Amino acid sequence: MDSYNLGANPAKNKIHRNYTNRWIPNLEKHIYAFYTNPNAKPRHTVISQTKIATDFTNVKGTSVITPIDTTKFQNAVVKAATDLGWQVLEKKNGEITIRYARSNWWVTTKIVYSKNGYNYVYVDSENLKADKEKKVIHRNYLGRWIPNLEKNIAVNYF
Repeated sequence: MDSYNLGANPAKNKIHRNYTNRWIPNLEKHIYAFYTNPNAKPRHTVISQTKIATDFTNVKGTSVITPIDTTKFQNAVVKAATDLGWQVLEKKNGEITIRYARSNWWVTTKIVYSKNGYNYVYVDSENLKADKEKKVIHRNYLGRWIPNLEKNIAVNYF
């Protein structure tokens, strides 16, 4: 594979930032999902400049295999969220509410879990152009923030 257009410079150990931050983790996630569930179908989404059109209100987690040790999972979620800059708002048995915020926007998500699995449930946001009816939200919600959480939860769980 030629990496000329990716700004690769082996002498400086440098390559396009999306190579290590997005493309490889996304590929690893899909390989892992296929490996653990070969019958799973890929989820197709329509991406626009600022929004992503898919059902973002309830996303099933796939990185941690069931049955889940709920205590261990809760600790993994809290560590992963805080490591990524999310704020833990509420911790209850079976659900953790977290918020990711910057100067002029924020998103609140609830991670609902049991020994049988877990889901990311969208709660609320500001300035992310979220519309539950049209199923659109800023592309980074499902394109970066939830996948990064998913990856780090798995790392902290195992």
